[in-house]
Amino acid sequence: VQHGDPVPRPPLGPRLGLSGTRSVWDSGDVGGVWQRLSVGLLAIAATVALHYMASAMASILIPFLLSGFIVFAMQPAVEFVYQALAGISYPYRWLICCCSRRRKHGTSSGEVEHAYGSVEPRSTTLPSTRFSEAEDERLVDQVCKFADTAGEAVMRCAAVGLALLFMFLIALVFLCLLGQGVMYVTTHWDGFLVGLGRMQKFKDDFIESGSNEFHLDAAVGLGIRAMFDTLFENVQNMMWAALHGSIAGLTHGFSTMLLVMLYVLFWLTQPLPCGGRAGAVVRNYLWKKTLVSFIYGVCVASLLFALDVDLAVFFGLVSFFFNYVPEVGAFIAMLIPVPFILLDNRHASTFPRLAAAILGQLVLKFIIGNVLEVKLIERDRETSTHPVWIILGLSYFGYIWGPVGALLSVPLLAMAKFALRQVRGETLESGW
Repeated sequence: VQHGDPVPRPPLGPRLGLSGTRSVWDSGDVGGVWQRLSVGLLAIAATVALHYMASAMASILIPFLLSGFIVFAMQPAVEFVYQALAGISYPYRWLICCCSRRRKHGTSSGEVEHAYGSVEPRSTTLPSTRFSEAEDERLVDQVCKFADTAGEAVMRCAAVGLALLFMFLIALVFLCLLGQGVMYVTTHWDGFLVGLGRMQKFKDDFIESGSNEFHLDAAVGLGIRAMFDTLFENVQNMMWAALHGSIAGLTHGFSTMLLVMLYVLFWLTQPLPCGGRAGAVVRNYLWKKTLVSFIYGVCVASLLFALDVDLAVFFGLVSFFFNYVPEVGAFIAMLIPVPFILLDNRHASTFPRLAAAILGQLVLKFIIGNVLEVKLIERDRETSTHPVWIILGLSYFGYIWGPVGALLSVPLLAMAKFALRQVRGETLESGW
Protein backbone atom coordinates (compact mmCIF):
# COMPACT_ATOMS: atom_id res chain seq x y z
CA VAL A 1 0.00 0.00 0.00
CA GLN A 2 1.51 3.30 -1.08
CA HIS A 3 1.43 6.47 0.93
CA GLY A 4 -1.87 8.30 0.59
CA ASP A 5 -3.80 5.28 -0.71
CA PRO A 6 -6.85 4.27 1.33
CA VAL A 7 -6.46 1.27 3.63
CA PRO A 8 -8.17 -1.72 2.05
CA ARG A 9 -11.13 -3.10 4.03
CA PRO A 10 -12.23 -6.72 4.24
CA PRO A 11 -15.05 -7.69 1.91
CA LEU A 12 -18.53 -7.23 3.24
CA GLY A 13 -20.13 -10.39 4.50
CA PRO A 14 -21.47 -12.11 7.60
CA ARG A 15 -19.65 -11.22 10.80
CA LEU A 16 -17.89 -14.01 12.61
CA GLY A 17 -18.08 -14.68 16.30
CA LEU A 18 -15.24 -15.55 18.59
CA SER A 19 -15.39 -19.18 17.53
CA GLY A 20 -15.28 -18.32 13.84
CA THR A 21 -18.95 -19.15 13.21
CA ARG A 22 -21.52 -16.86 11.70
CA SER A 23 -23.56 -14.84 14.20
CA VAL A 24 -27.22 -15.70 14.49
CA TRP A 25 -28.25 -12.06 14.37
CA ASP A 26 -26.58 -11.62 10.92
CA SER A 27 -28.29 -14.68 9.50
CA GLY A 28 -31.76 -14.91 8.13
CA ASP A 29 -32.97 -16.89 11.15
CA VAL A 30 -33.58 -13.89 13.43
CA GLY A 31 -37.33 -14.31 13.15
CA GLY A 32 -37.04 -17.92 14.29
CA VAL A 33 -34.94 -16.87 17.31
CA TRP A 34 -37.49 -14.25 18.35
CA GLN A 35 -40.27 -16.80 17.88
CA ARG A 36 -38.50 -19.27 20.18
CA LEU A 37 -37.93 -16.56 22.78
CA SER A 38 -41.59 -15.56 22.62
CA VAL A 39 -42.72 -19.16 23.02
CA GLY A 40 -40.37 -19.58 26.00
CA LEU A 41 -41.67 -16.44 27.69
CA LEU A 42 -45.27 -17.51 27.07
CA ALA A 43 -44.49 -20.92 28.57
CA ILE A 44 -43.04 -19.26 31.68
CA ALA A 45 -46.07 -17.00 32.01
CA ALA A 46 -48.42 -19.95 31.56
CA THR A 47 -46.52 -21.94 34.21
CA VAL A 48 -46.78 -19.08 36.71
CA ALA A 49 -50.50 -18.69 35.97
CA LEU A 50 -51.09 -22.43 36.43
CA HIS A 51 -49.21 -22.35 39.72
CA TYR A 52 -51.33 -19.55 41.15
CA MET A 53 -54.51 -21.14 39.81
CA ALA A 54 -53.63 -24.50 41.40
CA SER A 55 -52.87 -22.78 44.73
CA ALA A 56 -56.08 -20.72 44.70
CA MET A 57 -58.30 -23.65 43.64
CA ALA A 58 -56.83 -26.18 46.08
CA SER A 59 -60.15 -26.80 47.84
CA ILE A 60 -61.73 -27.64 44.47
CA LEU A 61 -58.91 -29.53 42.77
CA ILE A 62 -57.93 -31.78 45.70
CA PRO A 63 -61.31 -33.61 46.04
CA PHE A 64 -61.64 -33.81 42.26
CA LEU A 65 -58.19 -35.32 41.68
CA LEU A 66 -58.48 -37.62 44.70
CA SER A 67 -61.83 -38.93 43.49
CA GLY A 68 -60.43 -39.31 39.98
CA PHE A 69 -57.62 -41.56 41.16
CA ILE A 70 -60.07 -43.55 43.30
CA VAL A 71 -62.27 -44.04 40.24
CA PHE A 72 -59.23 -45.12 38.19
CA ALA A 73 -58.53 -47.80 40.78
CA MET A 74 -62.11 -48.98 41.42
CA GLN A 75 -63.78 -48.76 38.01
CA PRO A 76 -62.70 -52.24 36.74
CA ALA A 77 -64.00 -53.87 39.93
CA VAL A 78 -67.28 -51.94 39.69
CA GLU A 79 -67.72 -52.96 36.04
CA PHE A 80 -67.03 -56.59 36.93
CA VAL A 81 -69.63 -56.57 39.72
CA TYR A 82 -72.14 -54.75 37.50
CA GLN A 83 -71.79 -57.23 34.63
CA ALA A 84 -72.10 -60.16 37.03
CA LEU A 85 -75.22 -58.75 38.72
CA ALA A 86 -76.83 -57.74 35.42
CA GLY A 87 -76.17 -61.09 33.78
CA ILE A 88 -74.01 -59.61 31.04
CA SER A 89 -71.12 -61.94 31.91
CA TYR A 90 -71.05 -65.62 32.80
CA PRO A 91 -73.31 -67.30 34.02
CA TYR A 92 -75.60 -64.78 32.27
CA ARG A 93 -78.17 -64.69 35.07
CA TRP A 94 -79.65 -61.80 36.97
CA LEU A 95 -77.99 -61.46 40.38
CA ILE A 96 -75.74 -64.40 39.31
CA CYS A 97 -78.27 -67.00 40.48
CA CYS A 98 -81.68 -65.80 39.27
CA CYS A 99 -83.44 -66.12 35.90
CA SER A 100 -81.47 -66.02 32.66
CA ARG A 101 -81.12 -62.88 30.61
CA ARG A 102 -83.53 -62.69 27.71
CA ARG A 103 -81.43 -60.32 25.65
CA LYS A 104 -77.70 -59.92 25.28
CA HIS A 105 -76.20 -56.65 24.13
CA GLY A 106 -73.41 -56.46 21.61
CA THR A 107 -74.53 -59.28 19.26
CA SER A 108 -73.46 -59.24 15.67
CA SER A 109 -75.59 -57.78 12.92
CA GLY A 110 -76.41 -61.18 11.52
CA GLU A 111 -77.94 -62.75 14.61
CA VAL A 112 -80.06 -61.93 17.64
CA GLU A 113 -80.26 -63.71 20.98
CA HIS A 114 -83.62 -64.07 22.69
CA ALA A 115 -82.01 -66.03 25.50
CA TYR A 116 -78.38 -66.88 26.20
CA GLY A 117 -77.55 -70.07 24.42
CA SER A 118 -80.39 -69.85 21.87
CA VAL A 119 -79.22 -67.90 18.82
CA GLU A 120 -81.59 -67.31 15.93
CA PRO A 121 -80.76 -65.79 12.56
CA ARG A 122 -81.79 -62.18 12.13
CA SER A 123 -84.31 -61.46 9.41
CA THR A 124 -82.81 -59.83 6.35
CA THR A 125 -86.06 -58.05 5.52
CA LEU A 126 -85.75 -54.39 6.43
CA PRO A 127 -88.89 -52.44 7.38
CA SER A 128 -89.68 -49.48 5.21
CA THR A 129 -90.16 -46.97 8.01
CA ARG A 130 -89.56 -46.68 11.74
CA PHE A 131 -93.29 -46.79 12.29
CA SER A 132 -93.59 -50.16 10.60
CA GLU A 133 -90.54 -51.46 12.57
CA ALA A 134 -92.15 -50.47 15.87
CA GLU A 135 -95.43 -51.90 14.66
CA ASP A 136 -93.82 -55.24 13.77
CA GLU A 137 -92.09 -55.56 17.15
CA ARG A 138 -94.15 -57.50 19.59
CA LEU A 139 -95.39 -55.93 22.78
CA VAL A 140 -93.71 -58.65 24.82
CA ASP A 141 -90.33 -57.78 23.29
CA GLN A 142 -90.84 -54.10 24.13
CA VAL A 143 -91.70 -54.95 27.73
CA CYS A 144 -88.68 -57.26 28.00
CA LYS A 145 -86.38 -54.60 26.56
CA PHE A 146 -87.67 -52.02 29.05
CA ALA A 147 -87.28 -54.51 31.90
CA ASP A 148 -83.70 -55.26 30.82
CA THR A 149 -82.85 -51.55 30.70
CA ALA A 150 -84.40 -50.89 34.10
CA GLY A 151 -82.72 -53.94 35.59
CA GLU A 152 -79.30 -52.89 34.26
CA ALA A 153 -79.77 -49.43 35.79
CA VAL A 154 -80.65 -50.97 39.15
CA MET A 155 -77.67 -53.34 38.99
CA ARG A 156 -75.27 -50.48 38.19
CA CYS A 157 -76.62 -48.54 41.16
CA ALA A 158 -76.10 -51.64 43.31
CA ALA A 159 -72.50 -52.05 42.10
CA VAL A 160 -71.73 -48.38 42.71
CA GLY A 161 -73.40 -48.61 46.12
CA LEU A 162 -71.17 -51.54 47.08
CA ALA A 163 -68.09 -49.54 46.03
CA LEU A 164 -69.21 -46.53 48.09
CA LEU A 165 -69.97 -48.79 51.04
CA PHE A 166 -66.43 -50.19 50.82
CA MET A 167 -64.98 -46.65 50.77
CA PHE A 168 -67.17 -45.61 53.68
CA LEU A 169 -66.10 -48.62 55.76
CA ILE A 170 -62.41 -47.84 55.17
CA ALA A 171 -62.92 -44.19 56.15
CA LEU A 172 -64.98 -45.26 59.16
CA VAL A 173 -62.27 -47.64 60.36
CA PHE A 174 -59.64 -44.92 60.01
CA LEU A 175 -61.78 -42.37 61.86
CA CYS A 176 -62.57 -44.87 64.62
CA LEU A 177 -58.88 -45.68 65.09
CA LEU A 178 -58.04 -41.98 65.08
CA GLY A 179 -60.74 -41.30 67.66
CA GLN A 180 -59.47 -44.21 69.73
CA GLY A 181 -55.98 -42.69 69.65
CA VAL A 182 -57.30 -39.30 70.73
CA MET A 183 -59.30 -40.84 73.59
CA TYR A 184 -56.31 -42.91 74.66
CA VAL A 185 -54.08 -39.83 74.88
CA THR A 186 -56.67 -37.84 76.86
CA THR A 187 -57.39 -40.68 79.32
CA HIS A 188 -53.73 -41.65 79.82
CA TRP A 189 -52.33 -38.13 79.97
CA ASP A 190 -51.42 -38.51 83.64
CA GLY A 191 -49.42 -41.61 82.78
CA PHE A 192 -47.58 -39.68 80.08
CA LEU A 193 -46.76 -37.00 82.66
CA VAL A 194 -45.32 -39.70 84.93
CA GLY A 195 -43.20 -40.94 82.04
CA LEU A 196 -42.14 -37.37 81.32
CA GLY A 197 -41.07 -36.91 84.94
CA ARG A 198 -39.05 -40.11 84.76
CA MET A 199 -37.35 -38.86 81.61
CA GLN A 200 -36.53 -35.57 83.33
CA LYS A 201 -35.05 -37.44 86.31
CA PHE A 202 -32.95 -39.52 83.94
CA LYS A 203 -31.85 -36.33 82.21
CA ASP A 204 -30.84 -34.68 85.49
CA ASP A 205 -28.87 -37.73 86.61
CA PHE A 206 -27.15 -37.94 83.24
CA ILE A 207 -26.17 -34.25 83.25
CA GLU A 208 -24.94 -34.44 86.84
CA SER A 209 -22.82 -37.52 86.19
CA GLY A 210 -21.44 -35.97 83.00
CA SER A 211 -20.57 -32.75 84.79
CA ASN A 212 -18.74 -34.64 87.53
CA GLU A 213 -16.95 -36.86 85.03
CA PHE A 214 -15.71 -34.05 82.78
CA HIS A 215 -15.41 -31.43 85.55
CA LEU A 216 -17.77 -28.98 83.87
CA ASP A 217 -18.67 -25.63 85.36
CA ALA A 218 -22.00 -25.21 87.09
CA ALA A 219 -23.08 -22.67 84.48
CA VAL A 220 -22.51 -25.21 81.68
CA GLY A 221 -24.55 -27.81 83.53
CA LEU A 222 -27.37 -25.35 84.08
CA GLY A 223 -27.33 -24.42 80.38
CA ILE A 224 -27.55 -28.07 79.32
CA ARG A 225 -30.35 -28.68 81.83
CA ALA A 226 -32.28 -25.65 80.53
CA MET A 227 -31.84 -26.87 76.96
CA PHE A 228 -33.30 -30.28 77.81
CA ASP A 229 -36.13 -28.69 79.79
CA THR A 230 -37.03 -26.62 76.74
CA LEU A 231 -36.89 -29.74 74.58
CA PHE A 232 -39.28 -31.66 76.85
CA GLU A 233 -41.63 -28.71 77.01
CA ASN A 234 -41.67 -28.49 73.21
CA VAL A 235 -42.41 -32.22 72.96
CA GLN A 236 -45.33 -31.82 75.36
CA ASN A 237 -46.66 -28.85 73.40
CA MET A 238 -46.30 -30.76 70.15
CA MET A 239 -48.35 -33.65 71.53
CA TRP A 240 -51.11 -31.26 72.60
CA ALA A 241 -50.98 -29.50 69.23
CA ALA A 242 -51.20 -32.83 67.41
CA LEU A 243 -54.14 -33.83 69.60
CA HIS A 244 -56.07 -30.61 68.94
CA GLY A 245 -55.10 -30.69 65.25
CA SER A 246 -56.47 -34.23 64.93
CA ILE A 247 -59.76 -33.19 66.52
CA ALA A 248 -60.02 -30.13 64.26
CA GLY A 249 -59.05 -32.15 61.20
CA LEU A 250 -61.87 -34.64 61.74
CA THR A 251 -64.50 -32.09 60.66
CA HIS A 252 -62.57 -30.96 57.60
CA GLY A 253 -61.71 -34.54 56.67
CA PHE A 254 -65.35 -35.62 56.99
CA SER A 255 -66.56 -32.84 54.69
CA THR A 256 -63.82 -33.63 52.16
CA MET A 257 -64.73 -37.32 52.31
CA LEU A 258 -68.39 -36.52 51.55
CA LEU A 259 -67.40 -34.41 48.55
CA VAL A 260 -65.08 -37.15 47.27
CA MET A 261 -67.84 -39.74 47.65
CA LEU A 262 -70.22 -37.51 45.66
CA TYR A 263 -67.66 -37.24 42.87
CA VAL A 264 -67.12 -41.01 42.91
CA LEU A 265 -70.88 -41.67 42.93
CA PHE A 266 -71.62 -39.69 39.78
CA TRP A 267 -68.34 -40.68 38.11
CA LEU A 268 -69.07 -44.41 38.48
CA THR A 269 -72.79 -44.14 37.75
CA GLN A 270 -72.16 -42.39 34.42
CA PRO A 271 -68.49 -43.12 33.62
CA LEU A 272 -66.56 -40.38 31.85
CA PRO A 273 -64.18 -41.29 28.99
CA CYS A 274 -61.15 -41.43 31.31
CA GLY A 275 -59.85 -44.84 30.39
CA GLY A 276 -57.24 -45.63 27.79
CA ARG A 277 -53.57 -46.18 28.35
CA ALA A 278 -53.21 -43.26 30.79
CA GLY A 279 -55.90 -44.71 33.03
CA ALA A 280 -54.24 -48.12 32.87
CA VAL A 281 -50.90 -46.59 33.92
CA VAL A 282 -52.40 -44.83 36.95
CA ARG A 283 -54.47 -47.89 37.87
CA ASN A 284 -51.41 -50.12 37.67
CA TYR A 285 -49.44 -47.81 39.95
CA LEU A 286 -52.26 -47.44 42.49
CA TRP A 287 -52.90 -51.17 42.85
CA LYS A 288 -49.21 -52.02 43.18
CA LYS A 289 -48.58 -49.19 45.63
CA THR A 290 -51.63 -50.21 47.66
CA LEU A 291 -50.37 -53.80 47.88
CA VAL A 292 -46.90 -52.67 49.00
CA SER A 293 -48.33 -50.18 51.53
CA PHE A 294 -50.70 -52.81 52.94
CA ILE A 295 -47.88 -55.28 53.47
CA TYR A 296 -45.72 -52.57 55.09
CA GLY A 297 -48.55 -51.40 57.37
CA VAL A 298 -49.33 -54.95 58.54
CA CYS A 299 -45.64 -55.61 59.25
CA VAL A 300 -45.27 -52.36 61.22
CA ALA A 301 -48.40 -53.07 63.27
CA SER A 302 -47.15 -56.60 64.02
CA LEU A 303 -43.73 -55.28 65.07
CA LEU A 304 -45.17 -52.66 67.42
CA PHE A 305 -47.65 -55.17 68.84
CA ALA A 306 -44.79 -57.59 69.55
CA LEU A 307 -42.95 -54.75 71.37
CA ASP A 308 -46.07 -54.09 73.50
CA VAL A 309 -46.60 -50.58 72.10
CA ASP A 310 -50.05 -49.10 72.62
CA LEU A 311 -52.12 -48.20 69.54
CA ALA A 312 -50.11 -50.60 67.36
CA VAL A 313 -52.98 -51.03 64.88
CA PHE A 314 -53.39 -47.26 64.58
CA PHE A 315 -49.67 -46.76 63.93
CA GLY A 316 -49.78 -49.54 61.33
CA LEU A 317 -52.66 -47.77 59.57
CA VAL A 318 -50.71 -44.50 59.69
CA SER A 319 -47.71 -46.27 58.14
CA PHE A 320 -50.01 -47.66 55.43
CA PHE A 321 -51.20 -44.18 54.41
CA PHE A 322 -47.83 -42.46 54.81
CA ASN A 323 -46.17 -45.07 52.61
CA TYR A 324 -48.06 -43.56 49.66
CA VAL A 325 -45.91 -40.45 50.12
CA PRO A 326 -42.74 -41.34 48.20
CA GLU A 327 -39.27 -41.50 49.73
CA VAL A 328 -40.01 -39.65 52.99
CA GLY A 329 -43.47 -40.84 54.04
CA ALA A 330 -42.30 -44.02 55.78
CA PHE A 331 -39.63 -42.12 57.73
CA ILE A 332 -42.20 -39.59 58.94
CA ALA A 333 -44.42 -42.46 60.09
CA MET A 334 -41.50 -43.90 62.08
CA LEU A 335 -41.32 -40.74 64.22
CA ILE A 336 -44.99 -40.68 65.21
CA PRO A 337 -44.83 -43.54 67.80
CA VAL A 338 -41.61 -42.18 69.41
CA PRO A 339 -43.29 -40.01 72.13
CA PHE A 340 -45.70 -42.83 73.01
CA ILE A 341 -42.80 -45.26 73.48
CA LEU A 342 -40.59 -42.89 75.45
CA LEU A 343 -43.35 -41.67 77.79
CA ASP A 344 -44.89 -45.10 78.44
CA ASN A 345 -44.78 -45.56 82.22
CA ARG A 346 -45.61 -49.26 82.07
CA HIS A 347 -42.04 -50.23 81.18
CA ALA A 348 -38.90 -49.29 83.03
CA SER A 349 -36.62 -49.49 79.98
CA THR A 350 -37.94 -47.37 77.14
CA PHE A 351 -34.77 -46.74 75.14
CA PRO A 352 -34.21 -50.42 74.14
CA ARG A 353 -37.84 -50.65 72.98
CA LEU A 354 -37.47 -47.40 71.05
CA ALA A 355 -34.26 -48.60 69.40
CA ALA A 356 -35.89 -51.93 68.52
CA ALA A 357 -38.94 -50.16 67.03
CA ILE A 358 -36.85 -47.75 64.92
CA LEU A 359 -34.41 -50.41 63.70
CA GLY A 360 -37.23 -52.84 62.96
CA GLN A 361 -39.10 -50.26 60.87
CA LEU A 362 -35.88 -49.37 59.02
CA VAL A 363 -35.33 -53.02 58.18
CA LEU A 364 -38.93 -53.37 57.00
CA LYS A 365 -38.59 -50.21 54.90
CA PHE A 366 -35.39 -51.53 53.32
CA ILE A 367 -36.84 -54.96 52.53
CA ILE A 368 -40.28 -53.86 51.35
CA GLY A 369 -39.31 -50.52 49.79
CA ASN A 370 -36.01 -51.47 48.16
CA VAL A 371 -36.80 -55.06 47.18
CA LEU A 372 -40.53 -55.65 46.77
CA GLU A 373 -41.49 -52.16 45.60
CA VAL A 374 -38.55 -51.99 43.20
CA LYS A 375 -39.58 -55.27 41.58
CA LEU A 376 -43.23 -54.23 41.28
CA ILE A 377 -43.08 -50.49 40.48
CA GLU A 378 -39.59 -49.18 39.82
CA ARG A 379 -38.86 -51.69 37.04
CA ASP A 380 -42.07 -50.77 35.25
CA ARG A 381 -40.98 -48.47 32.44
CA GLU A 382 -44.23 -46.52 32.40
CA THR A 383 -44.51 -45.85 36.15
CA SER A 384 -40.85 -45.61 37.17
CA THR A 385 -39.61 -42.07 37.79
CA HIS A 386 -36.18 -40.78 38.71
CA PRO A 387 -35.83 -40.00 42.45
CA VAL A 388 -34.86 -36.39 41.67
CA TRP A 389 -38.18 -35.81 39.89
CA ILE A 390 -40.02 -37.59 42.73
CA ILE A 391 -38.49 -35.30 45.35
CA LEU A 392 -39.21 -32.24 43.20
CA GLY A 393 -42.85 -33.27 42.67
CA LEU A 394 -43.21 -34.16 46.33
CA SER A 395 -41.87 -30.77 47.40
CA TYR A 396 -43.95 -28.78 44.91
CA PHE A 397 -47.33 -30.50 45.33
CA GLY A 398 -46.79 -30.73 49.09
CA TYR A 399 -46.13 -26.98 49.12
CA ILE A 400 -49.29 -25.99 47.24
CA TRP A 401 -51.71 -28.71 48.43
CA GLY A 402 -50.30 -29.96 51.71
CA PRO A 403 -50.16 -33.65 52.66
CA VAL A 404 -52.75 -34.65 50.05
CA GLY A 405 -50.60 -33.03 47.36
CA ALA A 406 -47.62 -35.08 48.50
CA LEU A 407 -49.86 -38.15 48.32
CA LEU A 408 -50.89 -37.36 44.73
CA SER A 409 -47.46 -36.29 43.50
CA VAL A 410 -46.30 -39.61 42.03
CA PRO A 411 -49.55 -40.39 40.12
CA LEU A 412 -49.51 -36.87 38.69
CA LEU A 413 -45.87 -37.27 37.65
CA ALA A 414 -46.67 -40.63 36.06
CA MET A 415 -49.50 -39.06 34.02
CA ALA A 416 -47.26 -36.15 33.01
CA LYS A 417 -44.54 -38.56 31.91
CA PHE A 418 -47.04 -40.61 29.91
CA ALA A 419 -48.39 -37.45 28.22
CA LEU A 420 -44.88 -36.28 27.29
CA ARG A 421 -44.04 -39.69 25.89
CA GLN A 422 -47.15 -39.59 23.74
CA VAL A 423 -46.37 -36.07 22.50
CA ARG A 424 -42.75 -36.88 21.65
CA GLY A 425 -43.55 -40.22 20.10
CA GLU A 426 -42.25 -42.58 22.78
CA THR A 427 -38.78 -41.03 22.65
CA LEU A 428 -38.27 -40.50 26.38
CA GLU A 429 -36.07 -42.92 28.18
CA SER A 430 -37.18 -44.94 31.17
CA GLY A 431 -34.90 -42.99 33.51
CA TRP A 432 -36.90 -39.75 33.15
